[in-house]
Amino acid sequence: MHKLLKKGLKTGLYVLLIFILAFGGIIAYMYFSADMCVPEIEEEVPRYKLTEEPDYRQWGDNYLRKSESGLWELKVSGGA
Repeated sequence: MHKLLKKGLKTGLYVLLIFILAFGGIIAYMYFSADMCVPEIEEEVPRYKLTEEPDYRQWGDNYLRKSESGLWELKVSGGA
């Protein structure tokens, strides 16, 4: 019985080690394959005045405001 428990524990540790190494490999692959470059804006960005108040922000036709119920509402306009 003691040998069976020892063998089961050893096999379980090997499986855990393989799982940890596989998970670490996946995380490393995702980290190193990610594109970390900052995109360049090719279009001319219109110059609007930013209006800032405690519960309201407006830039052009877009706004972010806090409603009477306490939820934030966002309106975004423009092309896709």
